[in-house]
Amino acid sequence: MNTDSTTTTTAAVVAAQGAEVAPRRGTSTKVASTKKGAPKARTGAKKTATKKASANGTSKTTTKKVSAAGRAASKKMQVLDMLRAKDGATLDQLMGATGWQRHTCRGFLSVAGKTMKITSEKTDAGRLYRIAK
Repeated sequence: MNTDSTTTTTAAVVAAQGAEVAPRRGTSTKVASTKKGAPKARTGAKKTATKKASANGTSKTTTKKVSAAGRAASKKMQVLDMLRAKDGATLDQLMGATGWQRHTCRGFLSVAGKTMKITSEKTDAGRLYRIAK
């Protein structure tokens, strides 16, 4: 057995600690290239949109006007006319007139009922919906 013990009093040499974050990268000097044959971007649309702004800072918007005959022929107006009738309309009648499915007719009645009073009565032919006067 080795009974001689030796002690050393010199400490290990440690290097100084480095920076806590990565160093900054320089800016890239490369420019993105375009694919051969790729279409060019159209920049004219943005320029014409800014030219339409008037002197007071508001932009002009054009709205598509619908004729009274066009609105009268819409499915919404057909349903409302059926509901305004004295006898009202059943869900099956609404589905036949518009080509809508049952859940679409019910959804329309739900939304229309928020702005106007729609009554519902149970009859032999099914539920009868009408606009209350």
